[in-house]
Amino acid sequence: MSRSFKDLATARLPTPRRMRDEFDADPELVFLKRTSEGYHKTSKTSARVPCHFGHICSSYTLCLEWEWVLLRVSTDEANLLDARSPDLADLLFVSCSFARRHLYIALLFTWTDYKTIFLPITAFACATAPLHSFRNLLHGWVWIWFHLLMCNVSNQSKTELEDAINRAWRPLPSGRIRESQARILRWTTVVLCFLLSSAYSVDMVMVTSGLVLTTILYDDAGLAWNAMGKNLCNIGGYTTFEIGAMKIMGSSAELDEISISAVMLSGIMIFTTIQAQDFADVEGDAALGRMTFPIYAPTFSRVFTLIAILAWSTILSWYWSIGIIGRTIFIALGFYVGLRYYCWRTPNVDKRSYIVYSVWLILAHILPLQARIDASSHMYSA
Repeated sequence: MSRSFKDLATARLPTPRRMRDEFDADPELVFLKRTSEGYHKTSKTSARVPCHFGHICSSYTLCLEWEWVLLRVSTDEANLLDARSPDLADLLFVSCSFARRHLYIALLFTWTDYKTIFLPITAFACATAPLHSFRNLLHGWVWIWFHLLMCNVSNQSKTELEDAINRAWRPLPSGRIRESQARILRWTTVVLCFLLSSAYSVDMVMVTSGLVLTTILYDDAGLAWNAMGKNLCNIGGYTTFEIGAMKIMGSSAELDEISISAVMLSGIMIFTTIQAQDFADVEGDAALGRMTFPIYAPTFSRVFTLIAILAWSTILSWYWSIGIIGRTIFIALGFYVGLRYYCWRTPNVDKRSYIVYSVWLILAHILPLQARIDASSHMYSA
């Protein structure tokens, strides 16, 4: 029984990696594939015989790959499509399916950083700026997400081997996108981020420039390969996100004393605690030869993390004057987070500890709201 055009569009489509594997496995194409690579194996000897027309066949092979894909689809069409041309509704449905697939890839690029960057930065900007309106919140979300995508694509285009070990579902190791496509996407997002920031002000363009520079230092200059360089880049990344989000979400693009103090404290806190994200990734980082704090000092890094998180819980609750009940809860949570990292040291437990750390980080970024409340109270009382 023939089926509609929509049935073909919703049929299970193979990933690029599966399509390449099936193409390579097609017995009718084996000889041409070998020829295009510049050799072929005879049945009597294993020696490789050069083919001078191999380079000519390379271009033809690429065309043949597309012809093979189209032939597959056209063969399925004979069984799946009605004897009619697709109408506008069908084309719109396929276009939406295409857009949904690429949006899903973009979400996979950013998925692991919603709890560590997107939500903490949103909380920080809403509490510190403070948030001016829901419209500003939506603008801030869009700005944060596009810049997060830029950073993630840049980083993941360099760490496919690590991701194949730690996060095989990401777009590159899962075969949803090729490395060459990821590099193109990386610089495309850079342009998009500059255009987005230019719609606000010159200051926002400078913020984007700082984040792009941080990304280049982290991924291209090699600072990600040692613990000190990685933590320094994390300072640059978090503070630029925070400044940009505050300028968009607040009622004014100018940063006052509370905002500047909050950004400075946040930068130092990130520098001394962000190694919490590396404990669960030790295996993948070691496979790449990256020297993170947990790899360099396995035991001391956990002791340091316990002390640092507990210290920052005490310092921040005192500095922002959050009250005795809030201070007790926040310090107790910080002690619990640090204790998890020190006492339980398996990769699976470290992943769960990182989630608890992210909750603590979000709360730490909300604390400047107390200063805003106190400032408003003093203003109204005066």
